[in-house]
Amino acid sequence: MESIINYYYGIVPEKMEKKDNDYLVYSSNSLFLFSEIINNEVEFEQIINLLNTTDIPYHLVVMTKENKPYVLYDEKKYCLLKVRFDNTKKISIFSFNNYSFKGDSNWADVWSKRVDYYESQVMDYVKDISVKYALQYYIGLAEIGISYANNLIDMFSKEDIKYTLSHKRISLPIKGIDYYNPLNIIVDIEVRDIAEYIKYAYFEDILTEYEILNMIDKIKFNEVLGNYFFLRLLYPSYFFYEYDEYVEKGEVNNKIFDYMKKSKDYEALLSKIYSRLRTYIDIKINLWFLKSQHL
Repeated sequence: MESIINYYYGIVPEKMEKKDNDYLVYSSNSLFLFSEIINNEVEFEQIINLLNTTDIPYHLVVMTKENKPYVLYDEKKYCLLKVRFDNTKKISIFSFNNYSFKGDSNWADVWSKRVDYYESQVMDYVKDISVKYALQYYIGLAEIGISYANNLIDMFSKEDIKYTLSHKRISLPIKGIDYYNPLNIIVDIEVRDIAEYIKYAYFEDILTEYEILNMIDKIKFNEVLGNYFFLRLLYPSYFFYEYDEYVEKGEVNNKIFDYMKKSKDYEALLSKIYSRLRTYIDIKINLWFLKSQHL
């Protein structure tokens, strides 16, 4: 790995650390991130162009000696990024909300494809009975979310939806190394980040139910974003991320069982959030599913 960094970028790594699927590279008092490019090159370029219109201290792309933005490693595309955020500055989950861009997200379509994929491979890959049982529960939640999302498409105009820079995945605690990685940034509906943050903060015991409800009381959504916010809370991305790891590695992460144990408590939290939101906006879903969906 050191030889690849040195050959393509002329940088001599003094130390390297594995970070999930990426690598931290230390050299000459600078920190770099050697990160895999998941999205396609066009999307990657579009995000960089949008970031260049802001004052966001995103990690800068380091071009190779051949003036390319990536190299091939293990049959995957990797990009070297120079980290430049201020470690002393606190990061807010709302940091990107000040930027508004044109967007076109269809959560229903994305989620439908994911559910179809899971249903087509569950019998082949899921050996653990508890995981198989849990997967059916979370697929059920996702399907309710898909129906809800399709209803919102019919009820609200695209022009009524605010889009901003968001993240593919929110890692907790929030760290600049992930938050300002342009390969983790997308354009999506404004409520995506805060909803994902709340889900993970709840399941990772970072925020209490009281703290979450207090946070939501202070936000005050309009009707469109309030519905998309609740929709995003309903979708079990937290479980699906761990399930994907299970399929890839063939090992069950204990987080899967932790999430399963807290499923009824999370349903109770959803009911309370629903009641809070209904005091000032019309939430376009009936909570009947909470009475029928249980692990």
